[in-house]
Amino acid sequence: MAYDRMIDGALVPYLIGNFRKDFPSVLAPKNNPDPTYALHGVYRRSVLPRPDVTEAQTMDRAAPELVDGVSVHGWTIRDKTPEELEAEAGAIDAARVLTPARFAYLLAATGLEDVWEAMEAYTKENDPNTYAILRANGAAASFHLVRTLAILAQLKPLTDAVAPSVDLSEATIRTAWATAEQAEI
Repeated sequence: MAYDRMIDGALVPYLIGNFRKDFPSVLAPKNNPDPTYALHGVYRRSVLPRPDVTEAQTMDRAAPELVDGVSVHGWTIRDKTPEELEAEAGAIDAARVLTPARFAYLLAATGLEDVWEAMEAYTKENDPNTYAILRANGAAASFHLVRTLAILAQLKPLTDAVAPSVDLSEATIRTAWATAEQAEI
């Protein structure tokens, strides 16, 4: 059983083992000590269950309140800040990984396989360093969404040159990625 003590108008955690030390002249009965504790500003703690929230909300601990002689610890619900939403989205994106088979599916199902091959052919002749990057990434043991988007952003001038009519926007890649994640392979 946890307890709180009222100190300067605020309920703070209290180790009940300190009661005898803090109040040496008071003897609390074993069967029902809570009324005696309450006379000295010490209250049993009750923690309310976490409330349900939407994906755009979060909860914070509310300051404890004294309700009917019990220190009640509740929650406040608030909308997530833009920074919290961005961090959460980043964490979700960081966990989005495709196997080589699923990445091959993504390339084949979207027609991006031809773009990849055109980029390799162009860079093999014109930019050996970028060619090496493409080859190494194509042979990866796994494909990370965040890394893939970063590579495409870095190679945008190249993709615009070899495939000007192909939509390689982030939205298109995210949609294709989601399809590849769900594909029955």
